[in-house]
Amino acid sequence: MSFMANANVRYGLAGFAVIMIVILLIFALHIVIPLWAMAVLGIAAMVVLLLPVVYVKPVSASVEGTDLHVRGSGVDVSIDLADIRSAEFRDKAVVGNVVKGASNGWMVSGICNNPEFGDYTMCADTDLPAFIVVRYPGNVIVFNLKTVEATSALYEEIRAGMPERPRRR
Repeated sequence: MSFMANANVRYGLAGFAVIMIVILLIFALHIVIPLWAMAVLGIAAMVVLLLPVVYVKPVSASVEGTDLHVRGSGVDVSIDLADIRSAEFRDKAVVGNVVKGASNGWMVSGICNNPEFGDYTMCADTDLPAFIVVRYPGNVIVFNLKTVEATSALYEEIRAGMPERPRRR
């Protein structure tokens, strides 16, 4: 699994660097502070560094007018409902590998790769047994909301907003 240096990670690294500079200045200027204060600075540095890496923003998705909007950590996709080739509701999803994005073990947000879709966008809680798979020109996005009911309701809203396509013979 690989991770991209998204905005959260950059902010975490910047915060970590600032705290480390403060610690180095304390040593360089021979400022005497209690050992517990140094321990607090060290713990703060680690929290600032790791929190953005393990935090994956919850998914938000909605149909607004004629567009489907899906947002999460590093994902902000808008799709015209008329461009959607197909929409499926599934109770399982095979993530594959996270190519570029963020994952904390149950939330995945970014570009993934699996045998079924190749490279695709995923923005989902993988522990929830409800996923919407949307195929649109040259792309696939897999996502869900906080509950099975909310995901199912959004799927129905997407299907209702899609234009009818003639069936091929």
